[in-house]
Amino acid sequence: MKTILFLALLFALCAPDIQGSENIVLTVYQPLTGLGEGGIKVSEVPFVSAGAFPEVFFDAITQSHIPQQSNTGTTPVGDINAASLAGISIRCESAADGQKKLYIIWDFSKSEPKKVNDKLIDALLLCLEKSAGKSIGLYSKFVGEKDFAGFKARILARIPEQTKEQLKTDSGGK
Repeated sequence: MKTILFLALLFALCAPDIQGSENIVLTVYQPLTGLGEGGIKVSEVPFVSAGAFPEVFFDAITQSHIPQQSNTGTTPVGDINAASLAGISIRCESAADGQKKLYIIWDFSKSEPKKVNDKLIDALLLCLEKSAGKSIGLYSKFVGEKDFAGFKARILARIPEQTKEQLKTDSGGK
């Protein structure tokens, strides 16, 4: 997967004129449920996008995932992404000009409290960490987290918010 991510990032850097105009199939990590094992499993899934790289890798984590299905003897299955089923969405944006760091915006504004739990948050954190690898630094921002304070603390323990000092240092002292 690291090779695929590296090649996709290399492609995006070498071909900036086409990254917003042509679809590309890539592999992203998502927290999936209903795979016969119970619980949540972080899995690689195919995803089609024409968005900006590397942001698209992170945005795709909480997008719905309806797997291909056999027409013979199976009961149709809908979305199996635990995050989208719970109403959590993640967006990504650059932290500042010239940085190799990104803001992960955790949006809980449409989340159902009964569907959000520690296992889901841990799975999302794992998806983010696998997507970022060791070359991309991440900072957290939040939307609609008022009813999810315990989960916010769990997230911040692994992906903290950016401090003013970090912003200044990360931006080359500007």
